[in-house]
Amino acid sequence: MKPQLVRTGSRTARLGWLLVGLALLAPLASPAHATRIGPWLNSTFNTQYWLPTMPNTNDAATFVIAGRFPWACGSVVDTRVIDMDHVAMTFRFSTGCVDSARNWHAEFPLGYLPEGHRDLLLLLTVERPDSAAVLDSSYFSYDVMGNGPTPPPPPPPPPPGADLIEGWQSEPVHPHPGDDVRIHVWGNAPFDCPAVEGESIGGDLILQATLAPHPGCSDTLRFWSHDFDLGQLPDGNYSSLILVHVSGDTLTARANYAISVNDSITAPPPPAPPPTDSLNAVLSATKPNPFAAQTQFSVSVEDAVPADVAIFDLLGRRVATVFRGTLPAGTSQLVWNGRREDGSRAPGGLYFYRLTMPGRVVSRRVVRLSPGN
Repeated sequence: MKPQLVRTGSRTARLGWLLVGLALLAPLASPAHATRIGPWLNSTFNTQYWLPTMPNTNDAATFVIAGRFPWACGSVVDTRVIDMDHVAMTFRFSTGCVDSARNWHAEFPLGYLPEGHRDLLLLLTVERPDSAAVLDSSYFSYDVMGNGPTPPPPPPPPPPGADLIEGWQSEPVHPHPGDDVRIHVWGNAPFDCPAVEGESIGGDLILQATLAPHPGCSDTLRFWSHDFDLGQLPDGNYSSLILVHVSGDTLTARANYAISVNDSITAPPPPAPPPTDSLNAVLSATKPNPFAAQTQFSVSVEDAVPADVAIFDLLGRRVATVFRGTLPAGTSQLVWNGRREDGSRAPGGLYFYRLTMPGRVVSRRVVRLSPGN
């Protein structure tokens, strides 16, 4: 099936490759020394650099860009240099496999460049499992030096454990005095099937956890998450550290966190319950419901239609995206594995799974059992 083009950011990819190629050759109008990253590339981009580090007229230049896929299985399947100011690359991701590293890397040899300020335009194509293709573009501004000193070597790769801590979130997001506060932390371990074997919370709210392989586990996932229960905190601002250690190793990752406990912060009111489902034939009930590991439901449409299927909590916050793209005509079977967007397990409770199509929104309820039940 030929990939379809879908909307990304504020632009819509409406043209085929021929017109895209013509667009690439159009002049760039950009402020000096600005780098603009498109929305799709921004979600995966980690670093960029040049070889040599300071491009000059005496050495052939290569543009290098790297990052980490936000999805479980992806690869760079195509890199092309159109000319010295325009390059293109293609991401492809699919379901059915788990790449625990999820790193990507691309190099674009541009050859010998003339002296002066230049803008490099990169066209990114993302090929998705639903046979849709997302087009995005980004440009990178740089200067090519004349006869100058020998440039320094390229920057070193990220140190080991750079993604040991990927992020954190306070729960609730805006705590008030009297609320039980938790800090939810997640990341990726340097080994399969990690588990938290010990934690501590210091008097100055320094949070520490130690990771070790879970005995007897054959899972190849390296994702981990953990909740630190801080209890009820008085009104005030709190700032401290998160330290994550690897058992039997000197590897330690650290991250800063800050929360405000304040009565003046007004939490948004809970949204009204979703309307009664009047499109029973469109969105089926989940089976099983309640569920522990995963639940399945179907979406039926007469014609292919752009749609978004997602899980929301009682406060209307998006928990996970199940499907986003073009639904084919007929019935599609969808599955929610009980995990949040960051890969961690969603806590037990009541959720809504919602289908959004042009002119239609359909919601149903599903109950997630507490993990371990």
